[in-house]
Amino acid sequence: MAGNLLMSISQDENEHAVFRSRRMYESDLISNLATAEDVGRKEEKKM
Repeated sequence: MAGNLLMSISQDENEHAVFRSRRMYESDLISNLATAEDVGRKEEKKM
């Protein structure tokens, strides 16, 4: 799916860079949220 989207984007390298940057941002955000949830669970267990 993501591969198809990437192929449908214009061949302009700037657009590819923006697409990759947005994907990285989304991935980092998901990772950060998962880490925060894990920390929260550990804190709950301490109480």
